[in-house]
Amino acid sequence: MTSRQAVSRVARLTGEKAGHAGTLDPQACGVLPILLGKATRLFDFVAGGNKQYLAEICFGVETDTQDAEGAVVRQGGRLPGVEEVQTALPGFLGISLQEPPAYSAKKVDGKRAHRMARSGQTPALTPQEITLHSLTHVAQTAQDRHLIRVVCSKGTYIRTLCRDIGRAMGTCAHMSFLLREATGDFAIEHAVTLEELEEALTSGASLTEWLTPLDAVLSGMPVFTVAPEWETACLNGVPLPLSAGAPAPTAPDQPVRVICRGTLVGLGIPSQQGIRVKPWLLESEEP
Repeated sequence: MTSRQAVSRVARLTGEKAGHAGTLDPQACGVLPILLGKATRLFDFVAGGNKQYLAEICFGVETDTQDAEGAVVRQGGRLPGVEEVQTALPGFLGISLQEPPAYSAKKVDGKRAHRMARSGQTPALTPQEITLHSLTHVAQTAQDRHLIRVVCSKGTYIRTLCRDIGRAMGTCAHMSFLLREATGDFAIEHAVTLEELEEALTSGASLTEWLTPLDAVLSGMPVFTVAPEWETACLNGVPLPLSAGAPAPTAPDQPVRVICRGTLVGLGIPSQQGIRVKPWLLESEEP
């Protein structure tokens, strides 16, 4: 199942407009945040958080897709032990440039890279800056396989990381399993399967018990409370001066939660000119 298919299924079940916050490859499993209604406008704020994965590296085989679904392009080489893998992992921590895999959803001149690759073309993909915050060895699962746990920035391809670990160790490797354990504040222990959601909703359960409130998702973001004399202007969509509420934003371009008449109306991006609310998050139509 693709992430788009999962979103479509949730939309049918709930009758709500839906979107996802960060693609999960069809070969992977785990956390896929689904945004409903006005929350779909929060994609950039939800998808930008760090990700945590549990991945299995299979040594001795490299594939064109860098995972177990692809064709073998190289095989053989050493099968490293636990201590050797543990020693190699710290070398990948920190900021680096990673070239996205050819078989990915990245676009090149308006075309999906994976479609170009399947037609025999070689897409020219620009290396992207990524950050690996944590990289730990979890277990050896077979003579040629090791589980690792990765905490990384948005845009990191774990299958590329697995391949690169193999190459750095003088052998070859691919990713044979991937579980996304968390994305931002959304963790797998609080997740629900599509089957559980469908069973609950068809039996008359309330959708709200499965939802995380917007305030909770945005809890780490500063608050800007609109002063009474500016409330009408705010609700009419008028850009606000920085003096129209409190506390005054301390960092330019840092989003703030705009509270008007005790309600979260949207997110504001401060600038020297003031604050403009966008996206609008009230249930009523945007002004």
